[in-house]
Amino acid sequence: MVKKVVLDTNILVDFLRQPKKVTIFKKTELVLADKNISKRAGTLMRDFPHLYLADALVAATALEKKAFLCTLNKSHFKKIPSLTLY
Repeated sequence: MVKKVVLDTNILVDFLRQPKKVTIFKKTELVLADKNISKRAGTLMRDFPHLYLADALVAATALEKKAFLCTLNKSHFKKIPSLTLY
């Protein structure tokens, strides 16, 4: 079964630092922040003032795309109840 997963940039940086690392991610797609993602990010920043804009955009993208969020910084996102961390 294929799962949608949004990757936080720290996952990508960590992966790129590892030579010859095998990945479970078969297909990657860059997602632009459209109107819905931008609005959701604004709402998240209002409701969770500790979030930085970049984290709010990543979380909003995962929520809008109904995807898991894969991050090394789970503490940044754990208070968002509707977000599923991978």
